[in-house]
Amino acid sequence: MKRNIICLLLAASMLLCAGCGKKPEQTEPAPEPQTEEQTEPTEPQTDPAPAEAPTSAVDAGDLARFAPVLDATCDVIYNGVADGEDYPLVPSGVIDAARWQDGTDAAEELGFAFRDVNGGGENELLIGMDESMVFGGFALVNGEPDCFLDGWYRSTYYLLDDGRFLYEGTGGAAYAALGVYHINDDGTDLTCEDFWFTDVAEGTEDELIVYHNTTGEWDAAASELLELDLDGLWSQIAKTYEEMIADLELTPFSAYAYSGPLNQPLDCKVRLDYEEDVSWFVGECAAIGDDFPELAPAGDPNEVSVVFRAREDVEDFKLLSLALTDVDEAGNARFEVTELCTLPELKADAPLAVPMTFPGDMPTSGFSYRENGAELQFSVSQSGRDGKLVVVPISGD
Repeated sequence: MKRNIICLLLAASMLLCAGCGKKPEQTEPAPEPQTEEQTEPTEPQTDPAPAEAPTSAVDAGDLARFAPVLDATCDVIYNGVADGEDYPLVPSGVIDAARWQDGTDAAEELGFAFRDVNGGGENELLIGMDESMVFGGFALVNGEPDCFLDGWYRSTYYLLDDGRFLYEGTGGAAYAALGVYHINDDGTDLTCEDFWFTDVAEGTEDELIVYHNTTGEWDAAASELLELDLDGLWSQIAKTYEEMIADLELTPFSAYAYSGPLNQPLDCKVRLDYEEDVSWFVGECAAIGDDFPELAPAGDPNEVSVVFRAREDVEDFKLLSLALTDVDEAGNARFEVTELCTLPELKADAPLAVPMTFPGDMPTSGFSYRENGAELQFSVSQSGRDGKLVVVPISGD
C-alpha cells in the first residue's frame, strides 16, 4: 500500500501557528530512557516463542544469511529494549515500535523483505512496515550483515521501483525534508543524489522556503535557495517520487521461525515493563497504594515500579504472592498462591504501576486474570540474562 509521503509537509504549514520546531538529525532515534542496573538472578526457564514456518516466498538462503539481524530484531520485538544495551543489528524504528507496542502486535505490523536493491545479484534485507516504509536496510559485507540504512517513524525511507530510496524526515512544524539516495558500491552506506528541505524565511514567522543540495546536509549556507514554496515542492517534486514507491510485500515477523528466548508469553494479555522505561510515553499510571505492603516492603532499596498494561480489557485482575512448594520432573515450579489485591477489571487504557522486589532466584510475585471463565496465573521475576522482566504461566496448589 502506497502512503502519501507529503502529508507531513502539508501538516507543517498547518502547524506553524503552534511554533517552529528544532531542525533534526536525519536518522537519530528518540533517546533511550535510562534505568538502574538490575540484579541478575538465575534465569527461569521459558518456552521459545511460537512461530509459524517461514512463508514459501522467502528464500531459505536469504533467511540463513541474514539470521543474525532477524533474530536480534525478534529479540527486541518480543522482549523489549534493555537499558544501556547497543543494538547495531536492530533498526531504530523497530526499537521505537517495541517500546510502544506489545510484542505480538509489533510482530504483526513489522516485517521484512529481500530485494536486490543495487542490482549486484545478491539480495539485501529491508525491514519496515505498512508495505512501503523502510526502517532498516542491511547488505552482506565480507559475508556479514552490515547496516546501510537506519530510520524511524519521523525519519524514514521508501524503496523506489528503480532501486533508489526516498527519504522523508521532519523536525517540527516548519522543518521537513525529502531526499533521494542509492546504496554505495560497497553496500555500507547510502549516497545522496538530491536533498530538499524547508525552513522559515528570515524576518517572517510562517513563510516557508525550500533549499536544495546533493550532500544530504540540513544546512542553508551549503544549499541553493529554490524558487519554490511548500505547494511547489509537493506538486513538482515529491508527487513524482510518490508514484515510484514500490510495495515491499513484507513478511511479518510473526511468521519468522524465531527460536530465541521469550521473556513474556505471546498469548498473555498483560504486558509488564519497568515504569522508568515506559513512563515517558505511557504517561501517568494509576498506582497501588500503601494498603498492600506485601508487594514491596517499605524502604526496601531494591524496590522497583512495574507497569502492568493490558492489550485488551481483562476481568478479575489480581496481584499474587507466591511461595514455591514443588518442582516436577519436567522442571515446572508449583506455588502456593496468596491473593494480595483484586481489581474487577484492568482496562487497556489504564496502566497500573505496582511496587515490586525480586529477592532471589525463584519468583515470589505474580498476577492473574480471568479469560473465558478460567483463571490464568503467571509468575513475575527478573531475567539473569539481561535483567528484563520474565513472565511465566504457573499452576498453584
